[in-house]
Amino acid sequence: MTVKWPAVPGVAFARKPGNDLVFARKPGNDLVFRGGRWVLWCENNGRRMHTLHGLADAPEEAWLPEEERVQTLRAVLQSVLKKPGVRKVVIETWNGEPVLDTPAAGTLRQLGAEADRASLVLWPSSLR
Repeated sequence: MTVKWPAVPGVAFARKPGNDLVFARKPGNDLVFRGGRWVLWCENNGRRMHTLHGLADAPEEAWLPEEERVQTLRAVLQSVLKKPGVRKVVIETWNGEPVLDTPAAGTLRQLGAEADRASLVLWPSSLR
């Protein structure tokens, strides 16, 4: 499920030391929840995606197992592709690393992503 950024009185998100992840409330950025847990942060309509396992000090595989990752990503990508003005999703980074250098590249390709230089691209017609 993708929801709009909530306003939480008294809670501020900030940069963690050694982490370039910044949470900004603006169009195209989405918080993704699964089973009541905040599991994914998508910036710029999916251009940069971050699993939030690092904030919980848990391994990524334990935080979002493969089957849940596939289901969650499919739903997120479908949601992004339905936004006005979005013709495709271009994913450049996963957890701050070039997406093609991460294990997530395999999952994204399974969902229909195609490599385009250093990015993965999903078109509405290719999403499985």
